Amino acid sequence: MKMKADSFIPAAKPRLRDVAEKADVSIGTVSRVLNGKADVAEDLAERVLLAARSLGYTRRAPAAQATVQASNDVAVIGYLVDSPNLARVTADPFLQHFLIGIEDGVNRNNGHLLFATCGEEVARGAIPAMVAENRVQGVILKPSPTTSDTWIRKLNELVPVIMLMNSSEDRSIFSVMCDNYAATYQILRYLRELGHRRIAFLSVDDLGQAPSVLHFERMDAYRKYAGSLGCVEDPAYIQVPTRDHGRETLSEVIEKGLKNLLALGKGERPTAVVCATDTYAFALLALAGRYGIEVPRDLSVVGYMNIDTCEHSVPPLTSVSLSGDEVGRVAVNLLYERLQNPSMMVRHVSVGTRLVERLSCAPAPDS
Repeated sequence: MKMKADSFIPAAKPRLRDVAEKADVSIGTVSRVLNGKADVAEDLAERVLLAARSLGYTRRAPAAQATVQASNDVAVIGYLVDSPNLARVTADPFLQHFLIGIEDGVNRNNGHLLFATCGEEVARGAIPAMVAENRVQGVILKPSPTTSDTWIRKLNELVPVIMLMNSSEDRSIFSVMCDNYAATYQILRYLRELGHRRIAFLSVDDLGQAPSVLHFERMDAYRKYAGSLGCVEDPAYIQVPTRDHGRETLSEVIEKGLKNLLALGKGERPTAVVCATDTYAFALLALAGRYGIEVPRDLSVVGYMNIDTCEHSVPPLTSVSLSGDEVGRVAVNLLYERLQNPSMMVRHVSVGTRLVERLSCAPAPDS
C-alpha cells in the first residue's frame, strides 16, 4: 500500500513512538512508511501499517482550508525541515527528538501535524506545497546552514513561522533556540572549578555557507565570559579553521586548529578545549593520541548538544545537553500563541540546558 507524501499525522494518541514500539522499528522507519517513501522493505512497511491500524493511528485527508479564528478551533501545523530527503532527517536522532516534541505539543493542543522536507523547494526558491495549497495555518521550520533569510521571510509572509535552533539575520522571525550563553557559562565555570585557566574554543568556518548562529553565539559567549571567570584571554585560543566541504574532511580541518594550539609555547598551550559541537569534539578526541595527548590527563574536552554518541566515545564526552523534545514543545506553544495573537511582538525563546559530566574532563594538569 502506497501512502501519499505530505499526508497528515494526527497528533492524538497513539503517537509515532507507540507505532514504532509495536512494530519494533525506529521512529524514522514509521515516518518513512507513513510518508509513502519507497526505501522501506514491503514486509517492514506492512508491519508498520498493521501496527498503526491496530493502535488506531489513522491519517486525515488534507484540509482544503486552513484558517484558525479562535483558540478552540482545530489547527493544522506544518513542520518543515530543510533537508534533501526524509531518510536523512529520520537518521538524525536529534531531529527525531524535535519531531517527538512537536507531535506531543500539537497533541496537547488537540491539533493536527503535517511533516515534510523542503530542501528541494529551498534550492529552487519555491514555496512548499503545504503552504502554497493552504493546508496549514502555521509552520515550524528547521532550517539548514544554507537556508536563505530571503526564502524564510517569503514563507513567513504567507504563514506564521517559528524557526528551530536558528534565527534570521535581522531577528524578524520568531525562533526557539537553546540558551547558548548560559550553556557556555556553565562549561567555562565547570572547567574553572577543575582548575583550568587556559581554555580554548574550537569551531569550523564552512566555506560558502552562512555562519551558524549557534556556533556564533557559543563563541561570542566564550569571549564574553572567559575573562570574568578568570580564564586567560588570548586570541590564539579561539580557533575557527576554514573547511572546504568538497576537499577537506572534518578531521583535517580540526587538525589545523589543534596544530595551531600546539604551536603555542609549552606553558601557554590550553589545558582544556571547548568545541562548538560534539562532532568537532569527537574529531579532536580521535586526533589527540596521534599527537601524544592523553584526554583528559593532558587535555580536557567539552562539546555541545550531548548527542547519543557522547556516551560511547573514547573517553565518553562531557557535553551540554539540550532536550530536543522540549524545544519542539516550546515551538508549538509559541506558534499557537502567535496564531491566537497575530499582532504579537516577535519573540526569541531560549530553552535551558544542563551539563552532563563524563570522562573527557579532569583537573588541570598544572593545578
